[in-house]
Amino acid sequence: MSKLGFGFMRLPLTDPKDAASVDIPLLTQMVDLYMSRGNNYFDTAFRYCDFASEPALKETLTSHYPREAYELTNKITLGFSEIRGRTGALLPQSTGEMWCRLFR
Repeated sequence: MSKLGFGFMRLPLTDPKDAASVDIPLLTQMVDLYMSRGNNYFDTAFRYCDFASEPALKETLTSHYPREAYELTNKITLGFSEIRGRTGALLPQSTGEMWCRLFR
């Protein structure tokens, strides 16, 4: 695993006022450059980029590279689930949706 991680929290946008408007062509170039330099560690979370981070990761990483080519971590923001009154309920939803969105 590389020492330098590629976080999917703040991604290039096509509209700076819309956190979910991820610039997929630019992000794809960034991921490809990162991978070509021998790096392979990626990080995301369910609610990053107004919930667009995981779909963007699928489009730019998991659909382009074999699963053994990278390490991927995901996390849940407990404060978010507590605000919504769903403490603990969001973890299965996040991991389940991540699996479906990233690897199917």
